Amino acid sequence: MPDKPLLILGGTGRLGRLLAKAGLGPAIWQGRHAAQGVDCVFDPLDEPGALESAARRASAILCLAGSVRGTVEDLSLHAALALAAVRAGQAAAIPVLLASSAAVYGGRAGPCGESHTPSPAGAYGHAKAAMERAALVAANGHPVTVLRIGNVVGADALLGGGGNGTITLDILPDGRAPRRSWIGPRALAGVIGDLLRAPSLPEVLNVALPGVVGMDTLLDAAGIAWHGVPAPGSVVAEVRLDVTRLGRLLDLGRFGPVAADLVEDWRSIPA
Repeated sequence: MPDKPLLILGGTGRLGRLLAKAGLGPAIWQGRHAAQGVDCVFDPLDEPGALESAARRASAILCLAGSVRGTVEDLSLHAALALAAVRAGQAAAIPVLLASSAAVYGGRAGPCGESHTPSPAGAYGHAKAAMERAALVAANGHPVTVLRIGNVVGADALLGGGGNGTITLDILPDGRAPRRSWIGPRALAGVIGDLLRAPSLPEVLNVALPGVVGMDTLLDAAGIAWHGVPAPGSVVAEVRLDVTRLGRLLDLGRFGPVAADLVEDWRSIPA
């Protein structure tokens, strides 16, 4: 890790809390409200001076801030928050990492590579794609990297929903459950740590472990009961991220990519 800590915006969200427990650090954790584990309290949009001050104490900015669901207005804040992070990074002369999502690829068939034009299907994917465009234009040569993160075990609705009953799972016409590219929270923390040590990063980077895992396979590995229902036509059968570019930057082989490894990663996180 660099000498100075990482500034993490949106650290009180589900993904931020998982990464904190996974050992991502040293870090300055920002939140809009005081809470356990929050180091600095301010609104990045309403208090740019506080954001810039925190950035000057950091080696880099990781922006996790933004809602997963909500109104179009709620989701539009992804772009505004990213632009605030970019401006603070420019003022402090530090690199910026922006958490985007595999959702920008929509239902694209086959491996999704960073050079593919985003084709989001849902409102969240559209919001993240708009965030990427705005941030990369605003960067104007400053080191800004968009991280298109796959499904994070425990931060997703499948295992992170908090329910105790049997899970209802969409089953596609071919008899299979949807398949996704995944990464565990400890693996994601390790990847981010490696990226912070890299001498330079591309503008866009897929972040996941190689391959795909079916949602049914993941639930079975976790010992969680589920029952299948016919999937509506809007369900995307597979989202497979091409992580060749990421694999050139760090050793993905040290992370187990199969369902049992993903579940172990998630369950190793303290409650």
